[in-house]
Formats: sequence, structure tokens, C-alpha cells
Amino acid sequence: MTWDWETLFHDYGQENSKCLRVNPQVAVVLLEKVREADKKKNIFSALKKNQRDKKKLVETVLKQLRQLTSNSD
Repeated sequence: MTWDWETLFHDYGQENSKCLRVNPQVAVVLLEKVREADKKKNIFSALKKNQRDKKKLVETVLKQLRQLTSNSD
């Protein structure tokens, strides 16, 4: 329930992973929904640095998750 993506990517596929039950395909779907919800928010929120940083993080994580899911197929 935290934004600990580094742990997910580092431990993915290992038996002792903290994120063993996290399905990358489901994570992609959920992050896309978060991204869409953020787009519908106030336009002026994009001017805030922390909002821009969060958007960059979501885009980066989505890219990595998609790579992870394409490698596992």
C-alpha cells in the first residue's frame, strides 16, 4: 500500500519478495487509473512541483511495469 516501487522491481520473481502477491499487470491497470484521475483534476495543479514529480514517477513506474510484463509473457 506504499509507493515502494524500488522494492517491487528489485525483488520481483524472488521467493522471499515483500511484494510477492503484486501482479504487474494489475499494477499497470491501477496506475493508469490513477494517471487518468489526475488528468481530470484541476489544470492548475500541474503547475505545482510535487504534482509534476508525482506524474513523472507514475510515468516511469508504468514504463518499467510494462517492460516487466512484456518480459514475463
